[in-house]
Amino acid sequence: MSKNTALQKLSFYGNQIESIDLSKNTELLDLDCGNNPLTSLDVSQNTKLTEMYCYNAAQLTALDVSNKPNLTTLQCFSNSLASLNISGDTALETLDCRQNNLTSLDIGDSSKLTDLTCSANGITELNLSRNTQLQKLYCANNSLTTLDVSKNPDITSLDCGSNKLTTLEIKANTKLDYLRCVYNKLTSLDVSANTALQDLYTSHNKDIKSLDVSKNPDLINLDCEDNGLTSLDVSANTKLYYLNCANNKLTSLDVSKNLDLSTLNCNDNEIDGLDIRQNTSLSSMDFSINPIKVLKVTDGYKDRTLEASIMLYDTVEIDMGKISGWDAGSISNINGAKMVDNVLVFNDLTEEEISSGAPIDKDITYTYDCGYNCTLDVTLYIRLNQYQINYDLNP
Repeated sequence: MSKNTALQKLSFYGNQIESIDLSKNTELLDLDCGNNPLTSLDVSQNTKLTEMYCYNAAQLTALDVSNKPNLTTLQCFSNSLASLNISGDTALETLDCRQNNLTSLDIGDSSKLTDLTCSANGITELNLSRNTQLQKLYCANNSLTTLDVSKNPDITSLDCGSNKLTTLEIKANTKLDYLRCVYNKLTSLDVSANTALQDLYTSHNKDIKSLDVSKNPDLINLDCEDNGLTSLDVSANTKLYYLNCANNKLTSLDVSKNLDLSTLNCNDNEIDGLDIRQNTSLSSMDFSINPIKVLKVTDGYKDRTLEASIMLYDTVEIDMGKISGWDAGSISNINGAKMVDNVLVFNDLTEEEISSGAPIDKDITYTYDCGYNCTLDVTLYIRLNQYQINYDLNP
């Protein structure tokens, strides 16, 4: 390459080149050396570089791209970089250094940075205070304990999943339309200022007890699986297409306003009734591992016989009128109980059962008409424990 001193563009992507001398190519603007087994790369003399691509070099452990005032794009992902020097790269707009071995990253000189991808490293701290033009930030799978994006008001996409974050403040990021903060240690999340939000992924933050999405009318995808939610109101999210709220502690779920909903996963909650009659676009649904006693469906479930088995303890009646989807005319074939108004009252115990002193097991069965010739056969397994009451007559 030493004789091609006027060379401006060089691409030797996808070869078996282990080393290259670029010291004489001082006019070089664009360099693409991706997918080569490079062990080192010296671009110290190539100060006019505007774009540089050097990725998928498993033996490349260090890269110095400093003092390149015209460099706008640097892609150095999927190497083995333990150090990356981009100091003096004041024009840098796009940096992709994901899947390396970086534990730190200094981007303070790159104030024009708009796209930063540094996922899958071991970065423990990320200072974004001077990157005020940042629009996309992907820093997932690192070791971040804090993340301050208050100086980055133009961010539209943020993925900070699989870190060690306990808090995430995003009130200043009003343009945010994509947020993924899964697998952290968050205890709360306020998205009330993020009215442009379309995609929200908060799953596997077990200590988030509540999630208010009432100020996010454009929300399309919501994944809040394995949080600690006891309630979820999606009535304001009329554009919702995908909802995964599995593995929470929800006792009810109203999706009657979500007419565009295509996928619903509310598996493993405490939901006792589900009414999806309004969700005619629904193509995939999982409501297993719930104590479903009442169900109303769309024609997508026509001509089916579903089954539900529920274990209850120390219960003698159920107020069915409080359950979503309840219709008194839809219950039939009741065994072991009777309907009194809208209350399912279990049959009285026999004297023999009462005097036995042992726990009493009862089975209650009924059939519920879910609509469209779909039925739900419900079996309630009831265990009544006998308790000894001691009175102290000499207080």
